[in-house]
Amino acid sequence: MIKPLTQFLLAAALAAGSASLWAHSAVAPTRGQLLYTTHCIECHTSKMHWRDNRLASDWPGLVAQVRRWQDTAGLQWSERDINEVSHYLNDTIYRYPATTARLSRPAKRAAPADANTVAAAAR
Repeated sequence: MIKPLTQFLLAAALAAGSASLWAHSAVAPTRGQLLYTTHCIECHTSKMHWRDNRLASDWPGLVAQVRRWQDTAGLQWSERDINEVSHYLNDTIYRYPATTARLSRPAKRAAPADANTVAAAAR
């Protein structure tokens, strides 16, 4: 039989290991998610988005509602912020065909120039 202290230490070690594993596998929240959970979740519970008479019925309508409510709340979001929150809601709830590209994705870097290209440009 395992002694109580040994059992406790074993359980604590397992809990610490699984917590560490969970922390490393967690995905960082998007900008849209951060804005939504900071400014919108207070009034807009998940029930708001699943109701039958929701105001957004397509992608342009969703963007318009995000724009409307951020204005009503006096948040002064940029178009990028409105776009990011709209994408977050669309990705997690609505699933409308989006027509606006995400603005926060990093741009692809150009391929590095080889030595001949650099030398030719210097001439």
